Amino acid sequence: MLAVIAAVAAVTGSASPALASRPPEARGPAAGQLTAQIRYTTGGIPHILARNWADLGFGYGYAFAKDNICTMANGYITVEAQRSRYFGPKGSYLEFAYENNLESDFFWQQIINSHIVQHLEQGLSEAT
Repeated sequence: MLAVIAAVAAVTGSASPALASRPPEARGPAAGQLTAQIRYTTGGIPHILARNWADLGFGYGYAFAKDNICTMANGYITVEAQRSRYFGPKGSYLEFAYENNLESDFFWQQIINSHIVQHLEQGLSEAT
């Protein structure tokens, strides 16, 4: 949860939406620093100007997080089986249908306990 709070703070207050870079107080891009210029249309569509693919990925991630931080946090809390903790066991949310928080937590906790993700990850090979 601290990571989500840190992400919200980073996205909302530390860098200008016109120029996303780290650290925000730097005047020009330092060696190895990711930077991107993000401009939004009047309809809210981000346009990202970057020097290379890494900077483009950074700009895309920054714009996505800025525009979708609540949706991302909701997803993290769901797959970490923490909905009942933060929203109450009797609450519900709309995914494809209305899902009960406690039932959702039970389902996702079974996935976590089964270690299926780690088993599937072991079967992957590096892309060439």
